[in-house]
Amino acid sequence: MSKYPAFENLPDHYVGIEVDNGGIIKSKSSLNALQLLSVRNGADLRYNTEVKEIKKDHVVLKNGNIVRAKNVVCCCGPHSVKHDIT
Repeated sequence: MSKYPAFENLPDHYVGIEVDNGGIIKSKSSLNALQLLSVRNGADLRYNTEVKEIKKDHVVLKNGNIVRAKNVVCCCGPHSVKHDIT
């Protein structure tokens, strides 16, 4: 229960929960498919690229380069913010 506190008050005889239309998504396969389809449709994927500023029609990267685009998707991962550890 410490791992899944939302299920804390379920009756003791429950052994599982079924959700209609529920399922499992294989995230790595899904991401690979999305990346492949994006590139096939003209996307320019950039990994480990620090963004300094996002404007209406362009993005300024930390290294000073400017990326012009009609649409931009900026996916910041969980390690995108520096934390002070004391």
